Amino acid sequence: MVNRTGAALEFEGITFRLERRRVRRARIEFVFPCPLLVVPLHADPRAVLEANRESIHRRHVRMLARWRAAADLMLLDRSEDETRRLAEIYISRYARMLGVECRRLAWRRMVGRWGTCSSNGTIRLNRFLRHLPEPLLAYVVFHETLHLLNMHHDRSFRGDIRRMFPNYRELDRQLDLYGIRMRHPGI
Repeated sequence: MVNRTGAALEFEGITFRLERRRVRRARIEFVFPCPLLVVPLHADPRAVLEANRESIHRRHVRMLARWRAAADLMLLDRSEDETRRLAEIYISRYARMLGVECRRLAWRRMVGRWGTCSSNGTIRLNRFLRHLPEPLLAYVVFHETLHLLNMHHDRSFRGDIRRMFPNYRELDRQLDLYGIRMRHPGI
């Protein structure tokens, strides 16, 4: 893969990071701190931007709104011990309800996930959960505990999530904002 990083391209007041790669199609990723434009090796990046002008402006406005909302979030300062106790209570409750067993609970720093579940019964949770409100912690723990029953995000899994947390869309939106805050504390 050929990649030229560090190049910047200005388009209608928006600065894009430009990367040329061996790809078939161009794509635009709205990521912090500035959008990324990935183009095929011999493509004209300005033509890609021109062809997507309206979409770029809509997505840029949404991205800025999400970053502002993330910057306004208040982070809790719950101790790691308190967070572990809360998570253990929720795992125990949800495991009994679902008829599953969590064999091991582990904590680690994760950049892009709130938790993981392995087929051997291990649940790993993100240490950053200590900064989130308890309803979000409970939601993440339920999600990972449910994976002990069903490892896939299929229709059945989503239905179980919806039954337990009817407001799951709002919880997902909040997790997304806290994720932005977690990855970019300086915003």
